Amino acid sequence: TTSFTETNLSLRVSAQGQILLQVLQADPRFQSASLDERDRIEAARSLLSSLTGDDYGDARVYLQSYTADGTQAVCTFGYYLSGIEIAPRGAIELRFDGTQITNASVLYRSYTASSTPAALLPAAQAAACLPKGGTLRLLYAEGTGGELTAGWETE
Repeated sequence: TTSFTETNLSLRVSAQGQILLQVLQADPRFQSASLDERDRIEAARSLLSSLTGDDYGDARVYLQSYTADGTQAVCTFGYYLSGIEIAPRGAIELRFDGTQITNASVLYRSYTASSTPAALLPAAQAAACLPKGGTLRLLYAEGTGGELTAGWETE
């Protein structure tokens, strides 16, 4: 793990791709223009771009959720490859207190699509295994070696 510190700011980067930023006091570099949802999401996206260089290989990062409670807010982003979510959900989380980003936790990844087709149970057969009222969702899961496996998740 490599750590960088400034007065009231710490940044840690691990060899496994975990990036942790903690802002302890107001810092104009890590603020949204207002308490508005769009401004906070844009500030989070901008910081994420600065931390990763938007280098995700063939994957894309999309906003998965935004929750606000008073002056506190959380933006959660996730990785997608060919439009399919890569687990774990919420691999990227940025927290706000007012307009200030206070914490950023990023599981940094870069994915490359393979030309090898994945064997997958057809949707109709997978759905036949669902309990009544259940939902089925296609996703990729990352193995310990970084390889992706496609599969069905039930909720």
